[in-house]
Amino acid sequence: MSTTNTVLTYWHFRCPECGVGDGELGHHATAEMIWCEICAEEQRQVRLKRWPVETDPAESSGSLPGGGGAPGPGLRRALFRR
Repeated sequence: MSTTNTVLTYWHFRCPECGVGDGELGHHATAEMIWCEICAEEQRQVRLKRWPVETDPAESSGSLPGGGGAPGPGLRRALFRR
């Protein structure tokens, strides 16, 4: 009897607090990346929302499951406060 395990190494991600995700940063999250780097710079510890990267690039849109792919208000505040 054999079992097959799939190890996910890359994830799409979006921060629920500031709205930054893989689309804005230009890279997918690794398995070790669970905290938002942008929020960490502001002394906040926010866990990323993550979902698997599809193996077929034609199926991978990069948007959040359920259509919630829009950046949050935190990202807009971060962009305009400079």
